[in-house]
Amino acid sequence: MRISFKGELSANYMVVENVAGFSKNEFGVKMLEYNRIRNLLRFTYESINGRTDLLYDISSRQALSAFFEGGKFSREMLKSFVLSLKYLVDTLAEYLLDVDNVMLKKECIFTDPETGEFSYCYNPYYNGDFRLELGIIFDELLSVIDYEDPETVRIAYDLHKVCHKDNFTLESMADKLEAEQVVCLTELSEPETVEPDEKSVLKEMEYPEAVSSDKPASGGIVSKISAYLKGKTIYDVVEDIDNGHIIRKIKESSSPAAVAAFREPAGYRALPEPELVLEEVSAEELFPETTILDADAKETRHRLVGLGGQQGRIIELDRYPFTIGKLKEQSDAEINVPSVSRMHCRIHENAMKEGQFFFEDLNSKNGTYINNVRLTPYRKMPLRSGDIIKIAREEFCFR
Repeated sequence: MRISFKGELSANYMVVENVAGFSKNEFGVKMLEYNRIRNLLRFTYESINGRTDLLYDISSRQALSAFFEGGKFSREMLKSFVLSLKYLVDTLAEYLLDVDNVMLKKECIFTDPETGEFSYCYNPYYNGDFRLELGIIFDELLSVIDYEDPETVRIAYDLHKVCHKDNFTLESMADKLEAEQVVCLTELSEPETVEPDEKSVLKEMEYPEAVSSDKPASGGIVSKISAYLKGKTIYDVVEDIDNGHIIRKIKESSSPAAVAAFREPAGYRALPEPELVLEEVSAEELFPETTILDADAKETRHRLVGLGGQQGRIIELDRYPFTIGKLKEQSDAEINVPSVSRMHCRIHENAMKEGQFFFEDLNSKNGTYINNVRLTPYRKMPLRSGDIIKIAREEFCFR
């Protein structure tokens, strides 16, 4: 099964090329032709010289695969994903359609940025394994969930655990979501502790189990042990009171409770043994507010220089992939104008060849251009210094 994408003036399509044995009278083709099923993308077909392609209309939608390159999967998206799948499976059963014909692959799953609703591709000639593919999706989702939100992390790993059980059902996953919702509503009434100097990036979680000091009574007394998440690394912070002075010691976390909250559940993958050496270091040293780049680093960093309506704006490309769009939460650079899509485009660096870049349109509504040539959605095109790029109507020069 070969998948490609093509754009036209009025619509963009995901194309399943050269479907073997296609017949317009096949039961699944007829059912989808005469019925509009929610959460399924409608498809048409083109037959030329004995070859038939299936065309799925993906206009104004974004592929799940886009979130695996720089995106963040939120708690709301997890909920929408699971509940839409449950609804889809129930509906397919009513229409006597086989759930294993759903192409449950990240490049074939799409979300509407406006509503957050997920849509799927049903292919009567695709012989997949729905349960196996869903497990693979959840394995991959763990790499793109929002690790700055401990609740999202906890829910994702709980759902992952349910998904890999022998008696797994989508009903059990939906029940787990409902239970988590009750927990979240209960915890809203409790005050949240956030370190103010970390500006809500650093999340604090008290260990659920009791911790006692292994020092003699005459030594320091452990007054507080917390787990902190910075990026995707977990740290223990131990505050000892010693003769009236607070000594803060920081190390990479070894607490099972902290690991369970932020990483894989037991039995999924063995975790490496952490370093257990305590270092007396300040939080400011561990979590610096700013990073000072030397002159050479600044000179080699690429940027987008605004033209036209964006005249005077400079967008520093300080990471790759670099996402540009109207939705601040999912973009590295925000362009808040109506013609720009929520996740519009992305710039990639070739990890195998330094200094080589690619530009990708994320199925934007109003298109992405290099030197006035419109890009096909999800097809990465070479980007060179001096190229003029157009993001909808907004122009920049890549330098």
